[in-house]
Amino acid sequence: MNSEVLNRKISKICDVPSQYEAFGEKSIPYIGWFWRTVNFDADHCWLGILPAMDDGIEVNDKPRAGFMENNKWDYDTFKVEGDDWEEIKSLLEAAVTKPTTDNLKAVDDKIQSLL
Repeated sequence: MNSEVLNRKISKICDVPSQYEAFGEKSIPYIGWFWRTVNFDADHCWLGILPAMDDGIEVNDKPRAGFMENNKWDYDTFKVEGDDWEEIKSLLEAAVTKPTTDNLKAVDDKIQSLL
């Protein structure tokens, strides 16, 4: 699945937490108000780290990792490449093809395991 197709399919399910909620009412872990295009054809990506917070508007009990193509909050980031990046893409393909609780959780679990 190329980057264009994967982004299109993710954007259709990422804000629908009916099967699974990674955080922030999102089924795919991303930081921001809406899904922004990720270059899945690249040999790496940068993930953001959402810090633990409770500012009265947002509550996050522990740091969480997610896609963050627009880092206007200046959150910490880290690079994902090699086998980890390939596994994330493979898990995402499975999740967008069949967005079950298990498939969506597998994406989130893998991304969070990198923290």
